[in-house]
Amino acid sequence: EALIHHFKIVSESFRVPPGDGGYTLRRIWLTEEEQDGYYYGFANEGLWPLCHVAFVQPIFRESDWARYKAVNQRFADAVVDDNPVYKDPAAAKDEGFENIPVPPTYPFVMDHWGAFTEFQSGETFAGIGPALGALMSKGGLILHGEQEFTYHRPVVVGDVLVGKGSIVDAYQREGKGRTMTFVVVETNWTDERTGDPVVTTRFNVIHRA
Repeated sequence: EALIHHFKIVSESFRVPPGDGGYTLRRIWLTEEEQDGYYYGFANEGLWPLCHVAFVQPIFRESDWARYKAVNQRFADAVVDDNPVYKDPAAAKDEGFENIPVPPTYPFVMDHWGAFTEFQSGETFAGIGPALGALMSKGGLILHGEQEFTYHRPVVVGDVLVGKGSIVDAYQREGKGRTMTFVVVETNWTDERTGDPVVTTRFNVIHRA
């Protein structure tokens, strides 16, 4: 496991839980510049509003992106994931991939790329924003429910994918005096060049009144 820490410590790694030691935590040291670019910049000002119904414009800077990549590489190195498949295109091709594969849950980020129409071309899917807006107008909480990824082939660096999303289900349940509304969104991603299916995602958002 990798852990960001900003306090003076004695050891760079330690075993947890005490007396058992089933896991090893390793501390990753960040400079103030790395923290500003990786965390406060790219993660907070870019990814967070892009991947949530935040109703604020994401901000992306090349300097933040450079620090974000560098820090994530250090995280990967810290967890001893030295598999060259995730770093070297030649190694990835030797293992049968067309290029470096993306993480299995990465399509979760892709599902939110259409949230800002000014970043898109042509017809876009408004996503669950209008549905959640109507529900949140009455107050309540938004919860992250189930999420599924069905792969038809690996997603790799350099892919150009086309996503078509739709709300495939919506239902309500009563429990403990609360009404819970479930909204299920499905997005089908295809290869722009061939039209072949690549990955299908299903995302369940829950509104609790």
